Amino acid sequence: MPGNRTPLPGGAAAPVGAADGDILQEQPVGYPEPMTRRDSVLREHRDAILAAAAANKATSIALVGSVARGEDTAHSDYDFLANFAEGASLFDHAGLELALEDLLGAEVDVVSRGGLKAKHGGILADAIPL
Repeated sequence: MPGNRTPLPGGAAAPVGAADGDILQEQPVGYPEPMTRRDSVLREHRDAILAAAAANKATSIALVGSVARGEDTAHSDYDFLANFAEGASLFDHAGLELALEDLLGAEVDVVSRGGLKAKHGGILADAIPL
């Protein structure tokens, strides 16, 4: 019958139109929403990201791009915007990227704030400082 929901174990209901065997299931009432990749960076990995930044002469770091906007997919990379201390080298920049890739288990791009031009203003608009 249209509009009915199929009962699932624990009293939850499958969405309308879900066929038997579909794994679609509503989030049970009282359970927290699944953590997004943005939440994971900001909550679970914040301290480790800041430590990696400091170890590679970055004085500040911000999440930018699709993950910051909440428009990412499971295949999206992580994009960060960093300020590097005077005297930091390309080795520090690359070291930060590698450290973040190891930490997050995905491809990471780090852009130096010093390399931004006026036309890159959209990057700053997305930035979420850590």
